[in-house]
Amino acid sequence: METWLTSVSTPVFLLNAKRKVLFFNHGCERLTDWSAEDVVDEVCEYVTDPDATKVTSVTSCLCPPTDVLNGEIAEVPVYFTKRDGTSHARLVHFFPMQDAEGTVESMAGIVTELRKPVQHHDVSPAQKLHAELAALRINLRQRYSINSIVAVSPAMLRVLEQVNLSRQSTSPVLLQGENGVGREHVARVIHYESDHANRLFVPLECHTLPSDQLEGALQRLFETEWDEKSAMPTLRPGTLFLNRIDQLSLDLQAMLVDHFQVESEFRSPLRLIASTSCDLQKLTESDEFRRDLYYSLTSLRIDVPTLNERREELVLLAQSFLEKLNRGADRQVTGFTEDTLNRFQAYAWPGNISELHSVIRESYEASTSDMIDVDHLPFRFWTGLDAQAEGPPVRSRVGNLAEYMERVEREHIQAALNEARQNKTKAAQMLGMPRAKLYRRMESLGLEDVDG
Repeated sequence: METWLTSVSTPVFLLNAKRKVLFFNHGCERLTDWSAEDVVDEVCEYVTDPDATKVTSVTSCLCPPTDVLNGEIAEVPVYFTKRDGTSHARLVHFFPMQDAEGTVESMAGIVTELRKPVQHHDVSPAQKLHAELAALRINLRQRYSINSIVAVSPAMLRVLEQVNLSRQSTSPVLLQGENGVGREHVARVIHYESDHANRLFVPLECHTLPSDQLEGALQRLFETEWDEKSAMPTLRPGTLFLNRIDQLSLDLQAMLVDHFQVESEFRSPLRLIASTSCDLQKLTESDEFRRDLYYSLTSLRIDVPTLNERREELVLLAQSFLEKLNRGADRQVTGFTEDTLNRFQAYAWPGNISELHSVIRESYEASTSDMIDVDHLPFRFWTGLDAQAEGPPVRSRVGNLAEYMERVEREHIQAALNEARQNKTKAAQMLGMPRAKLYRRMESLGLEDVDG
């Protein structure tokens, strides 16, 4: 049987109960351009990865929905990306194989042609959203060579066009937009999709770092002589990212002008990308920001839209964040209930992408099943939703007072740490307590493992 299955042209594979690939026949090899030796023993995760150079581009298509692990047969539409970049829509049929007690020991998969459009009743909303995200990322990779930005709306497609131009240049870039819209993520995409990708991305926070520390960091970057022949490329800085550049002192602005307009011609190139949530033109007119630096930065300016300006991408972004959390995790969460997605659509998201990411992460940690339901959403999401609601107040959720106060305190401290980018000294100042007390409360509330 194994010899016959290996040789047949129909793609057939086998997974164990922990989603590890046990068998990958010649039909699968021809479909994917990956050999059985490459794929067998890999663990399949419920993610989307259109990069054909990574084995996860294959294993993510072989990952079964949780229903199969519960003993149900399932059919899932997927997009296989071959190494030449071409993609093929297929239908994967999953068959659970159970022991005498009904426990699923392994899962067989058969891949067939997708001969007709998959109807809504054929797959669950979560599987449909997963397939839609995979198709979008394949399309973006083929069109822009970029798949780490979710873009459907006109505003984000315009950003992608500008990112595509920026990564082919070494000119300074200014990213403008509200806090939480993902300015640093866009900066990292520009860096890692450019010729500087094998060098360091150096982020500096102009609004949190003291002026003397910023000056010292800039001096080390500008004055260090880099031996192009002996130094490893990954140890040489390639892009300097200055977040909230509007908070940079005039003296340090002058240092940037001196380096990037004069000295950079005589040393290894360092790309400058800056971001702000302010109107730099108004600051320039009031002499709070140098005109020469402003004109240098605005030669390439990208306006990053708010989440409310890209509502078409909300559920895709939520699915993308969820699948990122699945990577490396034993438990795979496949999606959101319809009620949860409806609550997301009803919320205004004042914290933009950062707030959405935090809500998804906290919901993922609170979930106990393969789907995130409304009961898994954090308390602060409900308070924000209630505050934005019109009409009669939402019925209060009465519960144990001690547990309620502990949850509020934990979320308030977590919010301060996120705002301070895990700088506990600054978070303690924001919370109005000594740092030692903050450490004690974090330990008591189970937050002692938060990255510092």
